Amino acid sequence: MVNPLGWIVLLVVVSPWLIMVYQEQGLGFFHGFIFEHNLNRFSQTKEQHGGQLYYYLILLPVILLPFSSALFALIYRIKTYWKKPLEQFLLIWFLVVLTLVSLSKTQLPHYVLYGLLGIVLIIAHHRTELLRHIAGLAFPLIFIFICAILPLLFPYFVTDNLSYDMALLKQYDQFFNVRYLVCSGILLGLALSLTFLIKDSMANRTIYVGVIQSIFVFTLLIEAIAGLQQLPVYNAALHKNPQNKPIIAYQIRMPSFSVYREQVTPTRLPQIGDRVFTKIDKIAELKLAIADLTPVAELQVVFKQGGIVLVDINFAQSAFRMSTSAVSTTLFSKFKSRQPMPLGDKK
Repeated sequence: MVNPLGWIVLLVVVSPWLIMVYQEQGLGFFHGFIFEHNLNRFSQTKEQHGGQLYYYLILLPVILLPFSSALFALIYRIKTYWKKPLEQFLLIWFLVVLTLVSLSKTQLPHYVLYGLLGIVLIIAHHRTELLRHIAGLAFPLIFIFICAILPLLFPYFVTDNLSYDMALLKQYDQFFNVRYLVCSGILLGLALSLTFLIKDSMANRTIYVGVIQSIFVFTLLIEAIAGLQQLPVYNAALHKNPQNKPIIAYQIRMPSFSVYREQVTPTRLPQIGDRVFTKIDKIAELKLAIADLTPVAELQVVFKQGGIVLVDINFAQSAFRMSTSAVSTTLFSKFKSRQPMPLGDKK
């Protein structure tokens, strides 16, 4: 922290970039990046991503898959590694980041990655010591197994709750289907074969299983999760809008909707004539907002899938009939009240 050469190197590397950002955007970037996305995220909970002090301690074994067992072996040998200058520096690097993100009011899984490289380098350097036992491969194998049987587990979690999450899960069978189950079983069998049938060091076998885990995650699991969440948004974005109504977003943050539409979707108070992009569990709030804003409005759901809805805000037909009836009654009463004029007085 008090090494002047280190600060000079930092300034030489970073300053040209900061100068160019300032020339392009002025002080707006520094305010948004430093204050909003660093200091404010640390001191305030943003987008409901709160957490606990132990959040990253629970998450670390998952993030480090398939090398989770090495983390526990490292903790067991931490006194030995602390005596070595390089390992001590890498541990300090990791622990400083872990402490800061654990104290943060806003917590997301990737925050800890900024310090995780220190741990990864220690594991790589001491892999023969930290990856020695076949039991360590239980972590990635259990992870693949649980994810592989998700199609069998979902029916026990899906309920008739009207929340967005439940509406999302109800379409699980479109993506976590027979193909997903069969392919997952094949990859799990391959991972088990590499664990028990290959004669190689445990470090290398862990890498082999890690390759299978990566293939599983990025060709099956992520694809299914992305489809589960994004297909309703995609279909909503492409839903026909023959009257070209203004589309706004209400109580929802899904920028992909604007990407699919290739148009910016504003967020403002809804008005009569708008089409509203929102979640199914926000319709009640939307009704209240409309009632306060325009008492003669009515909602018409024109699209609903996976918890995503498009709602048209129209002028209430009942209000239209009432107003028409009122005008007709007034005109009729005025007509009746007029006295007939004699023919001689027509002029």
